[in-house]
Amino acid sequence: MRKVQKQAARIAAVVVATGALFASQASASYLYDWTGPSSITDASGDVTKINGSKTEGQDITQAWYALNNGYAFFRMDLAIAPDVNSYADIYGIHITNGSIDLNLNAVKASGSIAYSTTQTGLTFQHSEADPKTLEWKISAADITKLGLNVTNPFTWNAFTKWNGDTADTTSTATTPIPGAIWLLGSGLFGLVAMRRRKENL
Repeated sequence: MRKVQKQAARIAAVVVATGALFASQASASYLYDWTGPSSITDASGDVTKINGSKTEGQDITQAWYALNNGYAFFRMDLAIAPDVNSYADIYGIHITNGSIDLNLNAVKASGSIAYSTTQTGLTFQHSEADPKTLEWKISAADITKLGLNVTNPFTWNAFTKWNGDTADTTSTATTPIPGAIWLLGSGLFGLVAMRRRKENL
């Protein structure tokens, strides 16, 4: 009886460990745990056709932004996964605060459908979870070195390029004011209101 119980316990431990392994792999498929609606929705089929190229792999359908634990995350979804018949030379995110403009680019390697970036601190990933999804991750500190503070509101958009020309570009989105600033503002407002109330008594 004890032997059976020990075997059952070992099997249960293996099942739990295996489940944890698959759970960690699933969450690691994306650079960020994307939930909720996208920041930008872009119409399908709005790509500028250049040199008669097939454009589905250049066609952006949605884009996301998130700021978490000192990192800025961007995501771009395409109409189809880039392949040898339909792709862009550059997939990028453009961000600006009105005076500083930055492009976070993923550039196609010569002779293959593989993309990389040489920008300091920037991680790019052609997502394992969905081949139509591209993701960027960069620390707020590294963006600050380039002159733009992502803890302050800024505008951004996604774009694709072919032979140096823009194939598709989304509308722009403005990042929200961080919650901490809202809390500070509401706290200051509360203090001012209390002071006025005391003065009126």
